[in-house]
Amino acid sequence: MTALPAGRVSAAALLTLPWCLLLVALALLQPATDANWLAADPILGFFPHAVNVWGVPALGLVLALVWVARARPSAQDLRWSLVRAAAGVVSAGLIVGTIRWISGPLPPPFIPTEESTAPGILLGLNAGVGEELIFRLMWVPILFWALERRMPKMPAMALTAILTGVVFSVVHALGPGDPPLAWHISRCLLPGALMTFAFLRLGPAFLITAHFAAHIWIPLLFR
Repeated sequence: MTALPAGRVSAAALLTLPWCLLLVALALLQPATDANWLAADPILGFFPHAVNVWGVPALGLVLALVWVARARPSAQDLRWSLVRAAAGVVSAGLIVGTIRWISGPLPPPFIPTEESTAPGILLGLNAGVGEELIFRLMWVPILFWALERRMPKMPAMALTAILTGVVFSVVHALGPGDPPLAWHISRCLLPGALMTFAFLRLGPAFLITAHFAAHIWIPLLFR
């Protein structure tokens, strides 16, 4: 059995839909300011603002439909994913809370600006949802399943994580701005490689939801 069952990826894709609805509500009720856009994730710099704001929720809906058509999740997949999603929300809160306790009210300097409160909840969450849709629900399954057919599961997972980390960092580096080297390294290691490994090892719903929830916890706990 594959380490990444398609039914669980499909269930995780469905669980992105409430977050996509939250993005739509935020865009209508609390639009991003110019200052928010200046501090936003470089990945949002590839497209016009309106495309980012409305395109990410639309992509979430499309991917959910595509995954359900490819592998309709069973009731067991949905229950398993809901439990992992709840654990992801709690885990993100504990991790962000620990960083807040150690570093104080400001995020540590090695954390890129887009991970702070500066972009606001809308753009922070928009970038997080977009990254999960593009990297974890599109790129990672294709890459991992291709590697898994050629090598044992653990090496396939490790190589998928490494390659995703590199691609993740490169894509951000191509965006606007000239960030310090520490940011490239942290993007490659944490949201790129480590979070991809967690996606494969702990489950798609856990990692995706933890990433989304982090963009809620950060504005609540930092300034």
